[in-house]
Amino acid sequence: IIVAINKMDKPGCNPDKVKRELSEYGLLPEDWSGDTIMVPISALKKEGIDKLLEMVLVVAEMQNLKANPNRPAVGTVVEAHLDPNFGPVATILINTGTLHVADPIVVGATHGRVKLLRDHQGKRLQSIGPSDVAQMVGMSATPQAGDMLQVTKNDREGRQKSEEIHALVQEGKMHGMGMGLGEIVEQIKVGQLKTVKVVIKADTKGSLEAILESIAKELK
Repeated sequence: IIVAINKMDKPGCNPDKVKRELSEYGLLPEDWSGDTIMVPISALKKEGIDKLLEMVLVVAEMQNLKANPNRPAVGTVVEAHLDPNFGPVATILINTGTLHVADPIVVGATHGRVKLLRDHQGKRLQSIGPSDVAQMVGMSATPQAGDMLQVTKNDREGRQKSEEIHALVQEGKMHGMGMGLGEIVEQIKVGQLKTVKVVIKADTKGSLEAILESIAKELK
């Protein structure tokens, strides 16, 4: 994990406070004898960006972090909207593999086939690989930000997977309807609720880990 501490241009900014809060989640900065790289930046003034990118490259090289472009793509929906001309449009970040035009896909609880890929300048693309970002057209419905994209073997598999994910989401909503986390945990403890299927969406991996840790503590 590499942490970018933003808004360093604001008067009264306190990076040490951020570091203290992150240390509570096991992220101890290097200057506090930890192993987490934390880079102060200002997105507004474009300060510290070069340092941040340099640290990304250093960590990737030291840990030999590489994506495999020679496999079916897996990506993440950055944002999505309904376009009056193209229908559902999603901005996709590819995590690994390569996504091609005409690939059958499942994206969260929706499915489809890639009809169009275009970059931020509107240029049409035939494929995108690891770390590439592009707008994608071809889904049956508009996905949610954070949904995962996977290339499937065929349209039938994509439809089946999207239906399974939709069913899990709906079941999770029914189980959680009207109940907070505390109520659900209590029902588990007294034996009224044996199994809970949980779908967790988070904006970052750090947030996800914090949520999972909180749930684990509640269940002890």
